[in-house]
Amino acid sequence: MKDSDYMIILAPMKSKLKLKGNALMLFALIHGYSKEGKNTCRVSLAYLAEWLDTDKAAISKLINKLAKAGYINKLEYYSGGVKCFEYTANYEAMLVKAVRGEAMGLERASEHGSCQNDNGCQNDKKGLSKRQKTVVKMTTNNKDIIIYNNFSCAEPAQQEEEKKNFYIDFFFRNAADPTSEVEKFIAYNNSLQWRNEKGRVYETPEQRLSLARLWEFKTEGQWARPDYLKVVKEIYQDACNDGIDGVEVMINHKVNLVWDGRQNKWFWKVTPEVREWVVKNSALVHKHLDPVTAGRTVTWEMIKAS
Repeated sequence: MKDSDYMIILAPMKSKLKLKGNALMLFALIHGYSKEGKNTCRVSLAYLAEWLDTDKAAISKLINKLAKAGYINKLEYYSGGVKCFEYTANYEAMLVKAVRGEAMGLERASEHGSCQNDNGCQNDKKGLSKRQKTVVKMTTNNKDIIIYNNFSCAEPAQQEEEKKNFYIDFFFRNAADPTSEVEKFIAYNNSLQWRNEKGRVYETPEQRLSLARLWEFKTEGQWARPDYLKVVKEIYQDACNDGIDGVEVMINHKVNLVWDGRQNKWFWKVTPEVREWVVKNSALVHKHLDPVTAGRTVTWEMIKAS
């Protein structure tokens, strides 16, 4: 801890969010670093323990409590092959919950012998999940399907499908890191139980995707040159319209086209799957890529599949 380090405790953190003691200080520290999701708090447990005059085990336990109660998000990342954690604060989201009159604080009591887990799914006294659901009839094949009104209560397969659709939207909107944005978007809305400030619940995958399209990215920057992103979008649309399989491999923000002015040529960072698809569908790819590369050399730069 440096002499220039400081923390700011906002009055509503205590008065409205009902935090106190070390939980209040830890939340304020994470909020100060993460700036309501625009950045992330990447500091060691030892650093936080020094601030709170306690040990790393106590900090780890308190972080998990705050995350379970929805005050913060605990996100994984890897550095040098080692799993680490970063944190963001859900200050605005928790204020919305407080305004709605929901019980706040880390020691919120359950009502009538039931409680909500950290995903907002209802559990009975035995801990059995009572997944709230709505049956929707699909008009395309007249088949009934089950749609859960809380993303986190949905079946894993449905969650993965929705995550993929969120990613595609953020990818084509040129988020700096679409994968990270998906995690932040889901964590933020999980903390609100997928309700807006007026209490509207986003019940279906379509409604949640419409919410994703309004999401303001928390990290500045773009993953790709706008002209290359346009190329990928055109390739993707043409392949979908023509029924060409496998184009989904192109939807990967790590696959990118980079200009090297010193060598006067392009480097296309691709996975083995992307290279195979591009070679197989070279006419379609050249149709859209050649106007950008303008006849200059394009060299493969192989990367690992994510």
